[in-house]
Amino acid sequence: MKMKIFFLSLVSALSFSCSDDMYTPDAAVKATFKSMFPKAIFVDWEMEAGYVNAEFTHDGTRKDAWFETNGTWLMTETDIRSSDIPAAIKNALNQSEYADWRIDDADYLEFADADPMYVLDMEKGENEVDLYFAADGTLKETKKDSDLKHHIP
Repeated sequence: MKMKIFFLSLVSALSFSCSDDMYTPDAAVKATFKSMFPKAIFVDWEMEAGYVNAEFTHDGTRKDAWFETNGTWLMTETDIRSSDIPAAIKNALNQSEYADWRIDDADYLEFADADPMYVLDMEKGENEVDLYFAADGTLKETKKDSDLKHHIP
């Protein structure tokens, strides 16, 4: 799995390095980023919805970090394996109306000003929803899946 993540990260980094429209954040954003993620590799910066986003690999895990343009950290999204979803969330999912849906993707969201959340992208046939769980298994929100590639702060 780590080799697959590394390969995908490498391909992503190479494809972005060929782009003519690379975004470069201000020094304040870079300083905050470096202090939070000192081992980050394959970093790709972009401006999205008024926020600065860094897509990168840190300790073998794919992440997205979101910042204000002044360098203030807002949120980090970390890709997680289904096997790393906490048992409380798995139990809650198995007792919900989504018990027979397939987990397509799972993310762990950390926020500057809120409790962390787990987001499960669920599929059943043509239907897709994002389920937002607290670590204790409480379902906090259900959203119809959108085409956004990130959970924008």
